[in-house]
Amino acid sequence: KEEMEQLLLSKYMPRDIVCRLPDGLFHGKLCKNAFLQCCDMAPFIPPRLPSLLAIHLQSAEYFTGEVAYQMHDYAYNLGLVIHGTFAYVGEPSPHGGIDAVLQTEDEVVAEETRARLSAEETRAR
Repeated sequence: KEEMEQLLLSKYMPRDIVCRLPDGLFHGKLCKNAFLQCCDMAPFIPPRLPSLLAIHLQSAEYFTGEVAYQMHDYAYNLGLVIHGTFAYVGEPSPHGGIDAVLQTEDEVVAEETRARLSAEETRAR
């Protein structure tokens, strides 16, 4: 990684090659990502930017419904979606949306126990 970064930043990498590299990064999908496309107001994206970014990216795949990031987690990573949808999930309420937070197994058991006891109390009346 370090050697490739040094090469990209040096005077020894021909500009025509530097300009062609981004089209091959992640099968051309990196340059189409909204993170790089949001710079439409700028006349152009510096040709080294996608290549330098790609050097430090780590590819990760997530399954449908899998949690990649949860509320109150520290954002140590920048996630660029190459394929699919990354969604913010909340729960609707009469007073507005509530952030959805995954429950621990203990919290699920406690909630189920409360619900069962409440149902038993209702039947007992």
